[in-house]
Amino acid sequence: MKKSILFILLLICLPITAYAEVKMITATHTYKMGDNDSRNEARRICFLEAKRSVLEKAGTYIESRTEVINYRLSKDEVSAYSSALLTVDTVNEKWEDMAITISVKATVDTDYINKQISKIKKDVSLQNELKAQQNRIMELERTVTIHAG
Repeated sequence: MKKSILFILLLICLPITAYAEVKMITATHTYKMGDNDSRNEARRICFLEAKRSVLEKAGTYIESRTEVINYRLSKDEVSAYSSALLTVDTVNEKWEDMAITISVKATVDTDYINKQISKIKKDVSLQNELKAQQNRIMELERTVTIHAG
């Protein structure tokens, strides 16, 4: 009886962060160099894409909103949010012809992910800010693709 009471008190006294899950996630990405790419640029782009893949695996929240007025679709919006506190290490880097493949390993705090996504879901101004940032990123990616092609 004393052991069970001690165990219950111990559980109550432990901080909640002790229950946070830390996951190990790996991802691999291959980047094929263009005519104007340097090896350093290719390595950086490949690493960033591998990191993005880890982030998507770590936790993504997808929300869909559909609005119908008079039996007609007036608005259909899909939002996806990813958030994570990552520690990323390159595990392997391999060059083959004009392509680089990088494998990364990340330590992810899932408690942080859940808190951030919950924060995003509650704050419309933060959602709008994230959408604006995403649009800007897509615009920059299109610019890079046009200049590289």
